[in-house]
Parts: sequence; structure tokens; C-alpha cells
Amino acid sequence: MDHLINAEQEANRIIDDIKTAIAEHHIKGEALKDEARALRESRQQNLPDSSEADKGKGKRAMSPLTDVDEDVDDLEDRDLPKTPAGEEHSIKRRALQQRLRECLMVLHRVKFLQGDVYHVLGALLSDKEDASYAAAETLRKDLLKCAYFQPLA
Repeated sequence: MDHLINAEQEANRIIDDIKTAIAEHHIKGEALKDEARALRESRQQNLPDSSEADKGKGKRAMSPLTDVDEDVDDLEDRDLPKTPAGEEHSIKRRALQQRLRECLMVLHRVKFLQGDVYHVLGALLSDKEDASYAAAETLRKDLLKCAYFQPLA
């Protein structure tokens, strides 16, 4: 039983570390988005007056600066710049989220095994058994709710 308790404590430490890394990474992503937004705004201010440039064309041409990529799966990545830094940020965010998910799956397994051990040890530990199974069930439901976790900012 001591091994399972140690495993739970270690899993919780790792989960806390990953959540901290995700929060820090989210802040960096917001900075990237702000930089990209400022660059877009400065470029749009430097464009010639569009009312005179588009006279007689019928419909106004879309600016590549305002096009929204319809294939973007994740809302978190939508405002990131389409640069190597933006791509790297997106990949790292998904990797951190996957790592968090894997750690939560391990913690679920540990809590479930704890419940099994308490069950085998007898009725005197039924409260701990119920608590372990309840914690495992909560983790299972959270894991099934979504394929990934939003940043914890």
C-alpha cells in the first residue's frame, strides 16, 4: 500500500509541475499573440486608403492580414502568428497538455488500485476504499470530458 501512496504523491507532484509549465507557457503565448496583433495593426495603418484603391472593383479584396485559417482546430492557436515561433509554441502546448493527460491517467490507475487494495484489506477500510474509488471516478469523468485541457491561467 505504501507504494501506491508514494505513487499518488509523486503523480500529484508531477501534475502540479506540468500545470505550472502550462500556465507559464500560456503567458508566453499571450505575448506572442499581442506581438502579432500589434504587427497586424501597424501594417494595416500603413496600407493605402482602401476606399480609393477599391473604387470600381465591385467587391473588396480580402487582405491576407485579416484572413482566418478555417483549418485551425484549436481556438487557443487561432491568434498565434503563422511563424516558426507560433508553430513551436503550438506544438509545445499540445505536448504539455498530452503529458498532463497521461499523468492524470496514471493517477486514475493508482487511485483505482488503492480502492482495490482497501477492498481486499477488509470492511474496516471501506471509507478509504469508497474515497479512492470516488477519486478514480472523478478523474475518469474529467479525462472523458475532453480530449485536451485548456490552459490553467
